[in-house]
Amino acid sequence: MKKNILVAFAILLLVNAKVLAQSPRITNNQTNTWYMYMGNHKLNDKWELHTLYHFRRTDIGQDWQQSLARIGLNYHLVPGVVASAGADWVVSYPYGKQPIACNTTEYTAWEALFYRHQVVRLSFMHRYRLEQRFIEKDSYDSAAGEWQKTGTTYKDRFRYMLSVDMPLNNPKMQDKTWFISANDEIFIGMGKNQGKNLLEQNRIYTALGYRFNKDFNLQLGYMNQKLIKADAIHAENNHTLMFGAVYNLDFTHKKA
Repeated sequence: MKKNILVAFAILLLVNAKVLAQSPRITNNQTNTWYMYMGNHKLNDKWELHTLYHFRRTDIGQDWQQSLARIGLNYHLVPGVVASAGADWVVSYPYGKQPIACNTTEYTAWEALFYRHQVVRLSFMHRYRLEQRFIEKDSYDSAAGEWQKTGTTYKDRFRYMLSVDMPLNNPKMQDKTWFISANDEIFIGMGKNQGKNLLEQNRIYTALGYRFNKDFNLQLGYMNQKLIKADAIHAENNHTLMFGAVYNLDFTHKKA
């Protein structure tokens, strides 16, 4: 188990070294604020309905950066292993010093595998995710004086996240527990429509959280997002304040 964790850390270190080695010539530092909700709602002993919404704003919530809505289904294969599939609806807005031309909508289908395990007080989670992305294409109509939707671009992407939670005031994660949460996630573009930026993003996150019970916790954290543009020359270094809430429902109506 420890060997697997070391391998995962080694992969993330190599990827982060690759990010630095790319050394984009134009990097802008920016500040954003993300408000997040996530829930896994129990349908029976094997199945869960997965829901998520991110309200992503620039600066201290002044303007839109992105809206992301997600829905999916989770299936518990064996203890600690969950398969998941679903869809995202993403709307991106012009923001910052390297803005896109106009509002852009993306529809994404995805498949994921979660592997969770415990090492003493630490709760680890590995997430492997494949995405099939359909991104709107836009062109400027000079006669109309506006941007027009002209079709979609298809892209594939792979994501890997390693996260860990550590309880602070109790020996394990239980009700009424303060905890530290941290994760690192890489985004790797694939396919013929991929730009020069094989590595698209790297996100490093840490937060302080409070678990009220097994179905409800709140988190306040910071994320550093390195976002490399398609030309592999331009990049954003986004410093992001994160507010997160997890609230799960049980539709089986079983008493604890």
